[in-house]
Amino acid sequence: HLYCSIKIKILTVVFLLLCLATPVLAAPVRVAILPFEINADKDLTFLQEGILDMLGSRLTWRDKVAVINKNETKAALKSVEGFYGESLALLVGGKLQADHVLFGSLTVFGDSVSVDARLVDVSGQQATLSFFEQAQGMGQVIPRINQFASDINEKVFGRQVRRPVPAAPAQPRAVGARDIH
Repeated sequence: HLYCSIKIKILTVVFLLLCLATPVLAAPVRVAILPFEINADKDLTFLQEGILDMLGSRLTWRDKVAVINKNETKAALKSVEGFYGESLALLVGGKLQADHVLFGSLTVFGDSVSVDARLVDVSGQQATLSFFEQAQGMGQVIPRINQFASDINEKVFGRQVRRPVPAAPAQPRAVGARDIH
């Protein structure tokens, strides 16, 4: 019996050491993205949905950052009335068990477009981060949203995102004697 008892103790110690040596898989950071408030003369609901989808796809990082399903987020948002801004974000984040909540607005004034966003740490351990981008024309909104996502990925999640290298402007061609008619 002594032999069996020692054998069981040794196996138990080996098992515990293996458990401790195996890296613990940390749960991914959960991020909720609230629909951005749109301030414009015309209906830009399609853009509101596009912003949700773009940010969701660009912030998702396998095994590190999980963006909560937008329908789940919208349902939680509907259940909280009478709150705005950061208070609303914190309540929705708590309901969804999110670590961070991203919310913001897109304002169109003439040809000028500004996109403002804030990222709230639901635990309150980190200060709220603000992001701001301004563009001339609606055609610049998507690149600005990409910039937002890159900034959040770097500053909050420590993720380096490759940024597209702008194309070099075309060099003017020298005019030679053959080109003059």
